[in-house]
Amino acid sequence: MASHYLAHVTRAVCQGEVLQVHERGNLDLTEETYSEIIKKKTAVLYSASCRVGAYYAGATDAQAMALDDFGVGIGMAFQIVDDVLDAD
Repeated sequence: MASHYLAHVTRAVCQGEVLQVHERGNLDLTEETYSEIIKKKTAVLYSASCRVGAYYAGATDAQAMALDDFGVGIGMAFQIVDDVLDAD
C-alpha cells in the first residue's frame, strides 16, 4: 500500500479534528459540516482499515473499493452513535 495513501488519510483525520475544534460550541452547526467532521475524523480510518486489509488479502480493485465504501458507512454510523451516547 502506498505511503501517499496513508499520508492522505492522516491529513484528513487532522483536518477533521481541527474542524471539530473550530466548530466546538457552534449551536448552528449544519448537517453538512457535521458530516464532514465525522467523515474526516473517523470514517476515513474505518475505510482505510477496510481498504488496506483488502489490499493485503489480495482483493481486486473493485472489492477493495467496495470495502472502502463500507468502511466509510460504518465509520459514519459509529461516530453518530458515539456522539449520541456522549450527549447525555
